[in-house]
Amino acid sequence: MVGDSGLKRLGYGKGGLHLRRVVLTFALTMAMVFTTASSVSGSEPAEVDLLEQEGVDRGIEHFVPKARIKWRTCDEVGLEGLECGSIRVPLDYDRPHGRTIEVQVAWLAATDQANKLGTIFLNPGGPGGSGIDSVAGAGPNLYTDELRAKYDLVGFDPRGIARSKPLRCFDTFEEALLSFPPFAFPIGDEQEAIEKAATEYLAEACEEDAGRIIRHMSTANVARDMNMMRRAVGNKKLNDAGYSYGSFLGAGLFHLIVSVMRSSARTICRTFCMAANSGCS
Repeated sequence: MVGDSGLKRLGYGKGGLHLRRVVLTFALTMAMVFTTASSVSGSEPAEVDLLEQEGVDRGIEHFVPKARIKWRTCDEVGLEGLECGSIRVPLDYDRPHGRTIEVQVAWLAATDQANKLGTIFLNPGGPGGSGIDSVAGAGPNLYTDELRAKYDLVGFDPRGIARSKPLRCFDTFEEALLSFPPFAFPIGDEQEAIEKAATEYLAEACEEDAGRIIRHMSTANVARDMNMMRRAVGNKKLNDAGYSYGSFLGAGLFHLIVSVMRSSARTICRTFCMAANSGCS
């Protein structure tokens, strides 16, 4: 628990915690705007097949045993109509036969299963967004009827996020709020000192309480997890729809495992054009 001295060190006087709630609420609202405003190109994805090229990373097929997903009807409120499951992946891909963790996934079936073409994996960005919540909230209406007929949609909570062995650095929400300075950007020496103190506070808390997962939450490892999921659902190629940070994840996946990447629909919206409600050019 952080006392009054800790609050003062981070620049909080009377009403400071309330201001922090306002800043956090704004940040979460902007994240929702980016997610809902993103769109995917309607063009047919171009297939990439570089298996025969020299120097291409062939992924992890020969090093990590193929995992399976056991699907079940989701029993969580808000996930009605979806199938839920989990996949075991290596905590550390440098030790593929060592300790594993479970990544939680959700599946929205294509409406025309007899003529299905494949699966689209969704990532709403963040970092820290829940792909399961994204599929549940936006999946049924995200794409055209023609695309929904041909493709299953799969969302997942990335390692360390939400349902997938979530990262925990604080005992209470009030303590977690203190890692957000009471301003959007630091201006001047005083605010820079507050920003530094808040960052150190977060780093110290995570170093003490986060456990092993914090050292294995890289974009590269999430990309490797996606390749494991691609194998588990039986797809030879991978279709990825990434929004905001999710587009960076798609780029990381393409870089690491280019031989299985079919398409990456990337949408990057600039903060200020969205804040001005003027759209993205």
